Amino acid sequence: MAKIINSIFGNALESVLTQDQIDDIAAVDGKLTREVDLTTTAANAFDAGDVGFLAAAGTVTLADNTAAGTIEGLLVMATETISGGAEGTFVYCGPVTATSHGLTVGSPIWVTTEGAVDDAEPEDPAIARRVGYVSDANTLFFEPEGFWYVAETVE
Repeated sequence: MAKIINSIFGNALESVLTQDQIDDIAAVDGKLTREVDLTTTAANAFDAGDVGFLAAAGTVTLADNTAAGTIEGLLVMATETISGGAEGTFVYCGPVTATSHGLTVGSPIWVTTEGAVDDAEPEDPAIARRVGYVSDANTLFFEPEGFWYVAETVE
């Protein structure tokens, strides 16, 4: 077995991988990457690219930058359209196809209301948490930062 350091959640997590797991890791531009996903029940309806938080019940609920309890914990992004109450796939970190999202390529993305993301940094009053970047016209790269702050106007 080999050990690798994985910093998906902003903290260095050490995990022991089997050779099969190592073989699943793809080399991209000389760097090792690995998508990490979760299949669980969605408490709300999600579209691909919507952001949610892992609730205590084990379900995923839409994140909202006006509600601290929904944005400050472990976030995931839907990889598909999921009906409320149905099981679906979410990614902890990695690319997500969100066809024709309309965001600016190369820009950071931020959580807004009802699980949506935007390439404009939130304004007062909101909790600002960057969750990734726009890879191309149809792809978001989800990589939530481990910190957030309250956006407020200072006069």
